[in-house]
Amino acid sequence: MSFRLNWTIKQITNVERFSAHKAILKSPWQFYLGLLIKFIPGLYKNPIKLVLLNGNKILIKDFMSLYIYNEIFIDGCYDNLPIKSDKPLIIEVGANTGLFVQRIKSTYPAAEVISFEPYPPNYDSLLETIKLNKIDNVRAKMMAVSDKPGKLKLFIHPTNIGGHSIYKENSSENYVEVDTTTIKSILSDNNIQVCNLLKLDCEGAEYPILKSFTKEIASKIRNIIYEPTPNQYSADELNSFLRELGYNIIHRHGLIVATMEKI
Repeated sequence: MSFRLNWTIKQITNVERFSAHKAILKSPWQFYLGLLIKFIPGLYKNPIKLVLLNGNKILIKDFMSLYIYNEIFIDGCYDNLPIKSDKPLIIEVGANTGLFVQRIKSTYPAAEVISFEPYPPNYDSLLETIKLNKIDNVRAKMMAVSDKPGKLKLFIHPTNIGGHSIYKENSSENYVEVDTTTIKSILSDNNIQVCNLLKLDCEGAEYPILKSFTKEIASKIRNIIYEPTPNQYSADELNSFLRELGYNIIHRHGLIVATMEKI
């Protein structure tokens, strides 16, 4: 609750943030209304709607969706990526409710996106986002991605829809069993020779995913952007592994961007 309170106060008291929302939303007051009525979990159960200037809509069902919207649309954590194609192929692991899909498709309308989201309620919201905004050329898969196929326990965070993890210390004891696939299988099954971007926001699963890379896999993936999970592994060690595969590493917005140099 202290995080919610501190973050909410920061949003309300920062005048520059209002201007940033005004540049994105038809009515920035929608965001601030959401802060108030979604602050206490379960108090207001109906979704609220943020309408973007481009006409797209974001359904806010819980407080953390406001936080994720803020990261993606206001802070621009996935903007200005080193993608050298007007029609990129993007693999997304950890799609959540589809806000990344909305942002990347507004930047690259011709992009082909394959999105993986293992948690059923989030997956349903992802499909709802795609349908509501008539987003084309997106394939949504209700699966987790890891270093081997099979099944995994996905531990459910009680208050953060983006906090579900294969590590229970990151979430709670409650879990659902989910099907898993691998990056190798995704590339092979979809006959992908060039993936312009692999986006990983999967609460620790990025480590086994990336450590499963071989030179052959790395040669097909031009760029990677991932959010590190420092309580699970050393990001420096993982970045060293990526450098050995030929990637250049930069840090931005709390994320790590790896770009293949040897192509």
